[in-house]
Amino acid sequence: MDAAHIGVAVTDGAVTLSGEVTSYPERYHAEQAAKRVRGMTAVAEEIAVRSTWVTLNDTDIAREAGEALDRSVDVPPGAVTASVHDHRITLPGPSPGSSSAGPPSAP
Repeated sequence: MDAAHIGVAVTDGAVTLSGEVTSYPERYHAEQAAKRVRGMTAVAEEIAVRSTWVTLNDTDIAREAGEALDRSVDVPPGAVTASVHDHRITLPGPSPGSSSAGPPSAP
């Protein structure tokens, strides 16, 4: 991980990480490192991932997610709408295999 592009600010035990890295594992490792600091009470992770090999923007990702949902045989047409923000896809609703009825009851 190249820490040269990561800013760190600490206020009353709250650590704020900022800057840019080239991969999600780098961002993850920066957050994990901050969590190991003695006296740290919270982490605000504001690191942007700017990949040097992928130039997709949120619109491209949303389009591809929609196309993938349209091709899926497990998802009824129109049942799921993907949202994309900062290269993260959010799919609303229950996870596959879960039910909204709650946990099974004892016999």
